[in-house]
Amino acid sequence: MNTHDATQAVSHWPFRAINITRLGLGNINQTYRVETPTGPIVLQRVNAIFSPEIHHNIHAVTLHLAQAGMLTYSLIPTRTGALWVDLGKHGVWRCLTWLPGHVLETSPSEAQCQSLGEFLARTHNTLESIQHTFVGMRTGIHQTAKHRQKLQSALTTKTEHSWHHRITELARNIENAFAKLLPVDETISCIGHGDAKYGNAMFNADETCIALIDLDTVGPIPILFELGDALRSWCASGHEDASLPIAFRNECFDASLRGYTAHRSSLLGMEVALRNATAIIALELSCRFATDTLETSYFAWDNTRFTSASEHHFIRAQRQYELGQSIINQI
Repeated sequence: MNTHDATQAVSHWPFRAINITRLGLGNINQTYRVETPTGPIVLQRVNAIFSPEIHHNIHAVTLHLAQAGMLTYSLIPTRTGALWVDLGKHGVWRCLTWLPGHVLETSPSEAQCQSLGEFLARTHNTLESIQHTFVGMRTGIHQTAKHRQKLQSALTTKTEHSWHHRITELARNIENAFAKLLPVDETISCIGHGDAKYGNAMFNADETCIALIDLDTVGPIPILFELGDALRSWCASGHEDASLPIAFRNECFDASLRGYTAHRSSLLGMEVALRNATAIIALELSCRFATDTLETSYFAWDNTRFTSASEHHFIRAQRQYELGQSIINQI
């Protein structure tokens, strides 16, 4: 493993790196565990899709959460007191405090879904009182119409692509599914995580959610997008690139909502709207992955399981379509 860039980056922080180890594949950010004389810390190369300004958001949010008694990581300042270091063509880097616990390797159980719902609700409640102007945030993430149009444009321009026929059929199925759903109500917002999938949560030995990680997208967001995207991840029967078809687990939806509303009652009676939003986001992601299949433009792909990026993206697109259709069948 080549850790030259990581070694160069970590030299900007006021500790001695004894050992640097890459953690996971990382579809977006490159993540490393750095052993220091006082214990491990996290080093990350931040994907260029994010403005470095987001670190002001992360700093404000983690400080606010910590002051409220919630477990969270914090950004470690560089030798000059900066929240990140920009190494030009070698990327933007940051260091984070190490958190205890583990990340789930497989889809959460009902009990874990309930715990995820409880912790996310507590996070939303705590962040209601934050006084911070959010900066550098990505826009257009849940502009469903834009993603649908982008897929149609790719179908028009990539007619010679070897996966064009299969994506054409999938796009037709996606549009038929969208026709059965209502637009998401964006009028009610919260300060949310922005990507609260189960892979961005830490659990303790009792399988209780104890912290949220990867706060690159934290900020104002319509609550139905925040919860819909979370439920899409928590309630799926398998991962987005699973070899076999996946479905929406209704029992996990009920457990998640039970956990959330126990701490935040504003969503009581909104079960249908939440299912609708979750289906919309699953289909939206299917559009994005289908477009990536033709344009071969996603962050990363697994060359140990798939023969090409397009094959991996197609499986992702197919799984998200199946998930969205499964939700529609239960509405």
